[in-house]
Amino acid sequence: EREEVAEGVVLALVARQHVLLLGPPGTAKSALIEFAARQVSGASYFRWLLTKFTTPEELFGPVSLEALQCDSYRRRTDGKLPEAHVAFVDEVFKASSAVLNALLSIMNERVFFNDGEPVRVPLVSLFAASNELPGVDEEAALRALADRFLLRYVVGYLKSPRNKICLLLQEEPEPQPVLSLTDLNRLHEAAGRVAFGKDAAEALVAVVEAVRREGVEVSDRRMKQCAVLLKAKALLEGGDEVLPGRDFAVLQHALWTSPEQRDAVAKAVAKVASPDEAELDELAHAVREVLDAWATGGDTRKKVSAVRRLSAAAERGRKIAAKHAEGTSIRSRAERLVAEIEEHKKLLMEDVLAHL
Repeated sequence: EREEVAEGVVLALVARQHVLLLGPPGTAKSALIEFAARQVSGASYFRWLLTKFTTPEELFGPVSLEALQCDSYRRRTDGKLPEAHVAFVDEVFKASSAVLNALLSIMNERVFFNDGEPVRVPLVSLFAASNELPGVDEEAALRALADRFLLRYVVGYLKSPRNKICLLLQEEPEPQPVLSLTDLNRLHEAAGRVAFGKDAAEALVAVVEAVRREGVEVSDRRMKQCAVLLKAKALLEGGDEVLPGRDFAVLQHALWTSPEQRDAVAKAVAKVASPDEAELDELAHAVREVLDAWATGGDTRKKVSAVRRLSAAAERGRKIAAKHAEGTSIRSRAERLVAEIEEHKKLLMEDVLAHL
C-alpha cells in the first residue's frame, strides 16, 4: 500500500524535487525515506524532528568559535542539512521563522547563507512529514514552505489484513545500494533530454485549467515543475518523450493543495491522461444512480427507461474494451463493468416483466 509513495520518492530524486508526506505517526514515512537514501551510495543523509523549540544550530550547525574571534558569524555545517544530498525533516511545519527562512533558500535555490555568504548546497531532494498542512490563518512563510513540495502524499495505516500480517511476519529488509550518486546525476541529466512536445504541453495546460476550475490554485511555477516531473516519469517508463496517457497519472499527487481536493484533481487528470478510464468512472457512477433509483421504487415506465440506460452503458463499455488489448487493466475493468451491468439489467428486466 505504498507503491505510489515509493514511485514518488524515486521520481523526486531523479527530478530533484521535494516531497511532503501527510499522515499520523507510525506509518513508516521516515523508514521509507531512509531506506531509499541508503540505496544511493555516496549520498549523505540528514534526518531531524522539528519542534517549536528547534534552533537553527540543530539543522545548520553550531557557530564556529574560531570564526567569532574574527568577528564572523559562520556556522560549522559538518554532518548537518547544508551538506546533505537527501534530507528528511519530520513535523516540518513546526519550524521557527529562523529555520523556515533558511529552509526556503536551501529548497528553492540550493543555497545556504553562511554569515551572509551564499554557499551552494548538494541537496538533491528534501522529504518532509507532517500530520497536516498549515491552515489559511497560518503565517505566510509556512504556506510558502508547503508550496515548495511538488509531490504530496497522504500516508495512512495499512488497510488490508493480508498486508498487516505480512508486516508482522516479515523480517526488516536491509537496504543495499542499487546506484551511485553519479548514476543519480546521470539520470537527472537524461531526464532533461526527454522530449516534452506540444501535445504534452497542451495536455498539461488542459489539466491545470481543469484543476483551476475546481477551485484549486496552481501557480505557473508549479506547472513548470510538473513538466520536469513528467520528463523524469517518462524516463523511468523507458520512454524518450512525455506521453499523457502513460505519464500524466503522477500529476494527481502534484496539483492539490489540501487533501479534500485529491478526488477532484484525480478526475481532472484522468480526463486528459486517460479519457477511457474517466469515462468508465462516469459509467460506473451512472449505473449506481440507476440502481439506487430502482431500489427506491418507481413505476414500470421508469424501470423500462432504466433498462435502456443500462443497455446503453453496457454498449459503451464494450466499445471502450474493444479499443484496448487483451490483458490490459483498462480492458479488464471495462469487461468487469459490462458483466456487472448485464447482471443488473437481467434482474431489472425480470422485475419489469413481473409487474406487467
